[in-house]
Amino acid sequence: MICPKCMATNDADADKCRRCGCPLGAGNKCPHCGSKISTPVKFCTNCGKKLPEKCSYCSGILTENAKFCIHCGKKVK
Repeated sequence: MICPKCMATNDADADKCRRCGCPLGAGNKCPHCGSKISTPVKFCTNCGKKLPEKCSYCSGILTENAKFCIHCGKKVK
């Protein structure tokens, strides 16, 4: 599996990138129904529920209405 953030090659079943720590496998599943999410979308294509937003810097899950990422401290775009 190729990391979308740093382009490093990872094992097919990896949850996080071995180079940058970006979420991979588990981070690409809907937290509501478990369906695989293959492209960056805002809503699950299977159950229709809103997916959590990720920080554009560290890929951490953002809290609702966040102005800053709680994981890296960067301002949310």
